[in-house]
Amino acid sequence: MMGESGVRELEAIIADPDLGALDKLHAYFAASSAWKAENVTAVSTTMRLWRDENNALLRQKLSHGSMRTIAPLLEAIIRQGCEERVFDTDYPREAAVIITGMALHLTDAFIDALEADGAVAEDMSGPHIQGVLAAYVQAFERILGAPAGSLALRD
Repeated sequence: MMGESGVRELEAIIADPDLGALDKLHAYFAASSAWKAENVTAVSTTMRLWRDENNALLRQKLSHGSMRTIAPLLEAIIRQGCEERVFDTDYPREAAVIITGMALHLTDAFIDALEADGAVAEDMSGPHIQGVLAAYVQAFERILGAPAGSLALRD
């Protein structure tokens, strides 16, 4: 659900020959978080629209767009990680699709966690949102066959 400028930044990270796959994923997470922090209003609006049951078509379009743009970026990182032997999956493309799908559905979990924490969109410090993030990262590591804790979010 990132704009063109955000996708270009992710493409630049993936194209960086000096970064290993784990560093690229950490840079990917950081760039994604920074873009969301810089575009809080757009992110909040998109989250509200995403959650509205009357917006099934919008949800479908956002999902399709993410699968078309984000999954190939993740696939490139995953393939590099397999070559570097930091990831262990026989299915890099499918892993990228699964992870992208998880991220899309993570929006609902984020909204629930933010509400449970009594927070607003830019506050990711509450215990519920931290639990959602930790579970997502752990699932991501397991799908990739990455060492436990290797994708933990950095400060």
